[in-house]
Amino acid sequence: MRCRVRLVVVSGNSAVAVVTGATGGIGRALVTELIERGYWVVAVGRSPASLTDVLPPDRGAFVHWDQRDRTVPRALAELEQVDVLVHNAGVAPLTSVEDTSAESVADILSVNLTSPTVLTASLLRALRRARGHVVFIHSSRGMSGVPGWSGYLGSKAALEHLANSLRAEECDQGLRVTSVFPGAVATELLKQVREDRGQPFEPERSVSPATAARLIADAVQHPGGGYLTELSFAWCS
Repeated sequence: MRCRVRLVVVSGNSAVAVVTGATGGIGRALVTELIERGYWVVAVGRSPASLTDVLPPDRGAFVHWDQRDRTVPRALAELEQVDVLVHNAGVAPLTSVEDTSAESVADILSVNLTSPTVLTASLLRALRRARGHVVFIHSSRGMSGVPGWSGYLGSKAALEHLANSLRAEECDQGLRVTSVFPGAVATELLKQVREDRGQPFEPERSVSPATAARLIADAVQHPGGGYLTELSFAWCS
């Protein structure tokens, strides 16, 4: 198998995983976990320097993409085979309806919905070839009517419908689609959200990014004959 990323051709038999939002808490942990499980990882994000210690050049590559730009980078679109695609990138600004602008809504939708849609469409042929697995990271299950999060929760609700439609459309092609509804995960994003709301950030009472990554990777490495269409998890002492 040959996968071209930034004019680099990587040869070998490793399964290929694409992870967006790779420089954040869950994304970074997923890069580490998938490499440990033998995947060749295409890490997608905005800050390559934050991954230099976990993404060795012989086990993957970094593709820069600010997903507010909805154009899929050529380096991703030209991948020939993709075994796993994880849509982890997301933004969650705290903005009241009164203070919402067309620009702010467009940015949220671009990152949380439009980019996952166009990236999936761009990679469908490569995913079908591998009988691959697409993973969508959603908001926590049951979140609704949260002040300041109309844009975020609206985009995540739409993302869930995207996942459900993709699953129905591509089942006969052997494509698997899993929706992940994480509980509180101790990431910088959760810390910022809690600070914005004047709430305490308690990482010791949250799922660690490493644990979240292991649970997601376990769902991807299904035994065959069946798989998890949904995954929810939460912290417990």
